[in-house]
Amino acid sequence: MRRVVDPSTLSLLILTSALLFSFSSFTGLIYDGGLYASLGYWLKEKGEYSFNFTPGDVPPFLPVMIAFSLFILGGQGYRYVSPFFSVLGIIALYLLVKERANREEALLCTLIFLFNPVFLEIGTNVTADSVIFSLTLLAALTMYKLRDSFFKHVLFGSLISCAFLTKYNALLFASPFLVSYASKNGRRSVLSLLSFIIIALPWVLWSQTVWGTPLKSHSAYLLRYILAEPEKYVKVIIPRFIEYVSPTLLLFSLTNVIVRVSENGLKETFRDEWIYVFLIPIAAVSFWKDKEIRYLMTSFAAASLLSAVFISRIPQAYRKIGMLALLLTLFTQAWIGLRITWGCAHSFVLLEEAGKWLKNNSKPCSIVLTQSYRQIHFYSHRKTYQFPRNMERIERFIEEKNVSYIVIDSYEKTTPPWAYEKVQKYPLIAFFKDEYGEVKIYKVKGG
Repeated sequence: MRRVVDPSTLSLLILTSALLFSFSSFTGLIYDGGLYASLGYWLKEKGEYSFNFTPGDVPPFLPVMIAFSLFILGGQGYRYVSPFFSVLGIIALYLLVKERANREEALLCTLIFLFNPVFLEIGTNVTADSVIFSLTLLAALTMYKLRDSFFKHVLFGSLISCAFLTKYNALLFASPFLVSYASKNGRRSVLSLLSFIIIALPWVLWSQTVWGTPLKSHSAYLLRYILAEPEKYVKVIIPRFIEYVSPTLLLFSLTNVIVRVSENGLKETFRDEWIYVFLIPIAAVSFWKDKEIRYLMTSFAAASLLSAVFISRIPQAYRKIGMLALLLTLFTQAWIGLRITWGCAHSFVLLEEAGKWLKNNSKPCSIVLTQSYRQIHFYSHRKTYQFPRNMERIERFIEEKNVSYIVIDSYEKTTPPWAYEKVQKYPLIAFFKDEYGEVKIYKVKGG
């Protein structure tokens, strides 16, 4: 009797689901998460694509998924979209690696990736990065595993379109697969292009109608800062990438490329799209103003695949040493990943209590001033503003915006230092504190 599901795949599915969904059930809402959760909430409750009482200015796929999750699972549904897609991404990665390597190496390298602190971060928080990563790998799995058919071409284009409608830079991360797909399928890839356009078109038309541009993005202003902060890339991003990918996987993946170049030549070796999956994000982040390690998820995944392929192809005696190195790396990665994720999961937690306090104790027309304005807006359903940059403008700003409450928290590191002192003149009316942080609410007027 043929087995429907491989036991290792099923075990990986259960472990990943238990890990990510358990962490996400109590993880605090981060800055970007507040935006996406708010868009999803208002879409579900009012049928409006809006944030903070203005039209949404980010692509809609993740908010639509959050709205659907809220409809199915209720008020906490916003927490479970990222872990859901992340589980799919892990299974897709394992199947992709197993396609080119032995099952044991594929499983070990996928588990090392699972406990990567960066993956655990995006997989347990409300982030677009987990969705982009997973949709990209699912598109790759479609390209490699499905036989040539109408369904395959439509599915591939649809997955890429959904990734694009999560964040536009998804096309950059998926570009090696796009090039490979087009070169292998020729005119048949037109079906993928048509499905991509059909899915993206409603957003393009809505964006053009509401914002006057077909592809609205609140991050577009960052384009003027290309190549900014090169020292952060050199001193922070690259060292953290080496640490979190693990020196073992980095060594194995680079050795893989070197050996293949010596055996097959440079041109033949670099026909492998996974080398570009590894290199392109690393190069791209050096150009962006917003340099974040989470943008390198596909590079982490490529390192896992290249490492597994390398260990699978070396002589048996050396393979045992390689497997031992992978096991040691897995234990180390699991310890580091779980420890970091446990600490980070408790950040921003008290913003939920503060936001719900405002929702229950203030008028719907109240205005709130807070640096964590996205999260507070989501929980309180009140209009929120961030602190002005200029300290001298704070009093005038409060008067102009008719601010009723000020929320100060210990989580948001971009809070102006002077804000902590300026709010002392107002009465403290609510205070939330635990071992990981604190949130204070001050009454200005009205409310």
